[in-house]
Amino acid sequence: MKKILYKCEKCSHVSIQEGWKLLFVESMKLVAIIATISFAVLGVLSVYNFLAVQVYESPGKMITLNWVFEMKGRYLYIQPEDRIELKTISEEITIGCETDLCKMKRVFNNLTEFPYETGTNIDPIKTWVQHSGDCDEMSTLAIQLLKTQGIKGNLVTSLEADHAYAVFYLGDEKYKMDVVNNFLGMM
Repeated sequence: MKKILYKCEKCSHVSIQEGWKLLFVESMKLVAIIATISFAVLGVLSVYNFLAVQVYESPGKMITLNWVFEMKGRYLYIQPEDRIELKTISEEITIGCETDLCKMKRVFNNLTEFPYETGTNIDPIKTWVQHSGDCDEMSTLAIQLLKTQGIKGNLVTSLEADHAYAVFYLGDEKYKMDVVNNFLGMM
């Protein structure tokens, strides 16, 4: 593998690059091109999420490269076996409820019994097992429990207040559920 770098017009001297040096230079060019394309795609996705999807108001609508859901500075993926467990928990809590509003109130009342405990765990199963959590943990648990009942919800975070709460959609109505501050009501 050889590449001519320079050819003198007067003396016909030729400067060439060959072997591993040429391979290294060419591979670095390819790495630079791939990195540039990757950063461009991530940049476009970020702009799209903020402008078109308005992810700051509806984090659940965030588009990611691997289409995983939820947002709080990291992504949350619920394993299929955990979804089954969440559905079982949700069905036990909401037994006898005919309406989505009743289901939402039951989950809210159940979670308000959990003591507030600061943590970094956003796994809803772990929050349920520990029966404690902070605002984003409790809100994520509520969202996942009600999602198994077909009720759509999003996690809303406030960087200024360092607080999170859940927003649920029942038809055209929007409900705010703030378990930590013991608030459930229409928005």
